[in-house]
Amino acid sequence: DLFFRWTELGAFSPIMRTHHGTKPTLNVNAFTSEQTLSHWSRYARLHTRLYPYLRALAHTATSKGGAPLWVPLPLRFPGDDVWAVKDEVMLGPALLVAPVVTAHAVHRHVRFPSARFAPFPFSFDAAGASPPAVVDGPADVDVLAPQDVIPVYVVAGGIVPMLADDVDTLVPAPPGSGLKGLEATEGDRVVVVALGADGSFTEESGASYTLTGDGSTKPASTEPDGAVVVTGDATIKGDGFTFTLAHQPATRTTRVLFE
Repeated sequence: DLFFRWTELGAFSPIMRTHHGTKPTLNVNAFTSEQTLSHWSRYARLHTRLYPYLRALAHTATSKGGAPLWVPLPLRFPGDDVWAVKDEVMLGPALLVAPVVTAHAVHRHVRFPSARFAPFPFSFDAAGASPPAVVDGPADVDVLAPQDVIPVYVVAGGIVPMLADDVDTLVPAPPGSGLKGLEATEGDRVVVVALGADGSFTEESGASYTLTGDGSTKPASTEPDGAVVVTGDATIKGDGFTFTLAHQPATRTTRVLFE
C-alpha cells in the first residue's frame, strides 16, 4: 500500500524515484510483482508525459523570483481557509494534488479553495474508477481514491501540456536502440485545459497556450476521449471562451481536452 501511494505521489513530484534504499529486496519495490511493476510503469510514463509542464515549471523555479514546483495552498489561495492544510499541494499553477497519506484508505477528505476544480483525467483513469464531478470551491469533499488512484484536480484557467506519445527516456536515445528519447519531446501534444477562468502557459520552447473567458461548457467533439484536435497554431472557440495555441511547430498535432 505504501509503495503504491509513494509511486502515485512521485509522478506528481519534480523528481520521481523508488527510494527503496540499499537493500531493495527487503522492501516492496517496482519488481516485487506484476502488480507493482504495472503500477510503477503506469505512473512513470505519466510523469514522463508531464515533461513539457514540469520542464517549464523548473525554468520558472530557477529564475529570479520564481516559485518552486510544489506550492503550498496558502501561497496560491491566501484568502481561503487553507492555512492548516498540510497534505495537499499545488504542482505549478494548474494542478491540485491530494495524496492519500493514511494506510489502506480508499478515499480522502480534500479541501478545495475558492475556484472551479475539474478532475485531472490521467489520475482517475484506473480500471474501475469513475472520474469524480467538478467541484466549485470553497468546499470540503470526501473523494474516492482506490489504491491505484491519486486525487489530482485542475484549477479553472489551468493548462497542462503533455507529451502525446510514450517517450522512453529524457536523454538522447542511443543510435539504433529503437527508443524514443529527448529528441521526441518536441513532437505532438495532449493539453488539458480547465474551463471557467482566464489562464495561460508557455513551454520552454516558446509554444504557448492562452484561455480567455469564463465559459465552462465543453465544445462538441467526435473523438472518443472528447478531445478537440488541431494542427500547428490554432484558435478554438467555445461557449463563452476562446483557446489559442501559438508558436507551435507547424506539423504538431495537439489533442485539447477541455475539463
